[in-house]
Amino acid sequence: PTLPPDFPDFFASQAEIFDHPARFKVVPKGRRYGMTRGAALYLIRQGLAAQFERALWVDTTYTNIALYYRNYFLPALRNLDKDLWDWRAALHSLRVADAWIDFRSADRPASIEGFAYQFVFLNEAGIILRDTYLWHNAIRPMLLDYGSPALIAGTPKGKNLFYELAEEARTYGEREPQGLLWKLFRRTSYDNPYLDPAEIRLYEASLDEATARQEIYGEFVEAGADRFAWAFDRGRHVREVAEVATEPLYLAFDFNVSPMTCLAAQHTPCRIAVLREFRLLDSDLFALTREIRRHYPPHWLIRLTGDASGHARTGLTAGSAGYFQLLLQELGLPRAALEAPRSNPSHRNSRALVNAIFHRHPDLAIHPRCRYLIDDLENVGVLPDGSLDKSNRLRGHLLDAFRYYLHTWHAEGLKYPTAWHSQRPA
Repeated sequence: PTLPPDFPDFFASQAEIFDHPARFKVVPKGRRYGMTRGAALYLIRQGLAAQFERALWVDTTYTNIALYYRNYFLPALRNLDKDLWDWRAALHSLRVADAWIDFRSADRPASIEGFAYQFVFLNEAGIILRDTYLWHNAIRPMLLDYGSPALIAGTPKGKNLFYELAEEARTYGEREPQGLLWKLFRRTSYDNPYLDPAEIRLYEASLDEATARQEIYGEFVEAGADRFAWAFDRGRHVREVAEVATEPLYLAFDFNVSPMTCLAAQHTPCRIAVLREFRLLDSDLFALTREIRRHYPPHWLIRLTGDASGHARTGLTAGSAGYFQLLLQELGLPRAALEAPRSNPSHRNSRALVNAIFHRHPDLAIHPRCRYLIDDLENVGVLPDGSLDKSNRLRGHLLDAFRYYLHTWHAEGLKYPTAWHSQRPA
């Protein structure tokens, strides 16, 4: 079939990847480079040109696959005659002319085994190749029948199998400069001609150095791969700080029966001081508020935030409202004192924010008496999906309170980090 003249195309640096004759192409790249949309357009074009009978697209989840079909495939397909394509949603398969593209989630790699394909695209390789079974036991064998090629692309997430395949491509290129088995392509967010470089620079300014190298420049960064708060430095961030009774006090809560936790902090435009932690085992909210009032009597001006579940009703007392309403009542505060979000930030977004602030803020201090928070910052790790590792049920809760505090009152500051310095007293 002939493509209509207005059919969308991928841009030049993507064409360099798609048109290269190497069999295994590995592409570590920055966020928003446009690889997913480019791959969608490439597969449609190749299907129309009868370059394969059956291709495979492997991704993180079926939810993402549905979004990619709706946002990237469907707008392009609508430029074609309707009889040239057919989306089978129940089977997660797309027909383009006489070619079929199967879409599969990597969450159950064993279910992908047993088929042969003429082309395979692995999307979000930094995530899906954390499971080495996917490549070695499912994908690589299905390329044997036809000597089929594979395109492996994604933003790095530490040094997992994606890193190993990139190294295989890099070293092969050094050994065989003209060889066509492996080829490494590196792409950054700045290589997308449709993104405003000024917007990327603004985003980059909000990140710590290691996260920027990974998320924007597509580099494999090992530092802090397993530790949630890897940019925390006890020598730099732990020191005694004074409480100032004339300044507002900010309390951040994480609601658990054991431990029940809260952090107390104060801040100005250029200073963050984490003053005290509250951590009660096998206790309740009423005991926690009594302990808070013991240190901070009613003359303190208090603001609250914390776990969004505090908005929901609780079984603490019959007919009670949520934790936040109980806190306001017990602490004698007006409704305006509450600044808690309706949903919690994702662990992945929190990790980027926490480390960016540790890395960039010129005056962030945690009092040494906050020993459980410091323990969390030094020892709590992340699971392969990016979530906090709470296998130790006593750890991670003060870290949760800390990230709620930062998201509520300091996330905006990352957009203008120079203000932290310019507003410091001489």
